[in-house]
Amino acid sequence: MGAAVCAGCFVFDDRHLPDTNASDASLEAAREAGPLGAVSFESKSFASSDRNTIDLPVPANAKVGDVFIAAFLVDTAGSTADAAGWTRLSDCKQSERDYHAFFFFRVADGTEKDKFSFAITSSHLSTTGVLTNYRGVDTTRIHGECAARSPASSFASDALTLESVPSTVVMTFTNDIGCNPWGSSSTLKERVVSDDRLIFSGDVEATTKNVPATTVECDAKNGAAVVNTVALYAK
Repeated sequence: MGAAVCAGCFVFDDRHLPDTNASDASLEAAREAGPLGAVSFESKSFASSDRNTIDLPVPANAKVGDVFIAAFLVDTAGSTADAAGWTRLSDCKQSERDYHAFFFFRVADGTEKDKFSFAITSSHLSTTGVLTNYRGVDTTRIHGECAARSPASSFASDALTLESVPSTVVMTFTNDIGCNPWGSSSTLKERVVSDDRLIFSGDVEATTKNVPATTVECDAKNGAAVVNTVALYAK
């Protein structure tokens, strides 16, 4: 006879309880990984430079396995060279304002020092960069893309269709005139704004694999932007 099914009864599921035979090291790793099935924002840093390099401080609380996302705004359509250990997510040129935005990610492996250095090629050597790090990310499933936006007082990302529902969608907006985001029509959860207000980044909670366009309202008129979208999935 098959087991009886009790409608409405609580069923105990022990699949995600700690293994009492696990080593101290594995238990500590499980604690540091964060909640099951969650991606968490951890910290941020930013910098600007008028030299041929830019250094982004490494957050003090970064742990092995964290995912770093770096965004750069380079004037006069300059270039950011690939750096060892980093993967280029996307890059877009804003031709009307003649600047270039670049986006990279890196998985923390414990070899990080106090800063990340990137080489810049630009005639004016004026660069702004921000760094954010996230925990609990499936590092085999990181989706990134970007799109340029014409001068306006608000900017919107493209609607995005993914293979499955992501845990977090990170939107990073680079702009050419320095604006204060998070106006009344903004639909983005604020995470970081660079000190010169040229790069701002936030998260969108995705509930379906079809991520709608996300809008950021800017208090400065006639700015131009590049919008980068990164979908992160939980481990």
